[in-house]
Amino acid sequence: MNINGHAIALYDAGSFVSYHLRLPDGNVDGSGFARTGHVSLKKLQAGDISEIAAIDGTATYTTWDDFCATLAEIIDREGAHANVWVNAADWSWRCSPDDHWDHKLTADAVREIAGNRFNRLWFVTYSTKDLASNLTGEELERKHRVWLAYKQHVEAADNTAFLEWEWRSWGAKNYFRRVLAGEGDFG
Repeated sequence: MNINGHAIALYDAGSFVSYHLRLPDGNVDGSGFARTGHVSLKKLQAGDISEIAAIDGTATYTTWDDFCATLAEIIDREGAHANVWVNAADWSWRCSPDDHWDHKLTADAVREIAGNRFNRLWFVTYSTKDLASNLTGEELERKHRVWLAYKQHVEAADNTAFLEWEWRSWGAKNYFRRVLAGEGDFG
């Protein structure tokens, strides 16, 4: 799908829609990785790089504003529907202190764009590793099935021990906060 002049992968499952910009991983600290030229959203926002391209070459974002405008078009496109929930990693460093810079910057952009026009679900990501497990029963089984599908897909290319560590660290956990449309977003 073309959004703001960029090719974006769209997956529509009926009850939810997922957009994938396919940008390179900027590393936890925002420094990027050698294999992708050390580019990152953190560097794009700071103006330290002039562009960041999708890993499959389908789109290039030439400024932070270009990236934000693309997210805004996605949010506005979906915002035409009733009862919209925008889900993103929690933007608040207080609520999720150990998060990835890519998650935080995307969340900051989403927060600025969505404002309080939409319902927001801010979820804790990496910081859940130090929190108690809070999923049981069907919720835990459903998440485990999704993780097993992910594991099967990436297992050949990645370290299986690391994937097991991911599950032990984050698997039985789901922490988030909901903010309804019209409510202020304080973290």
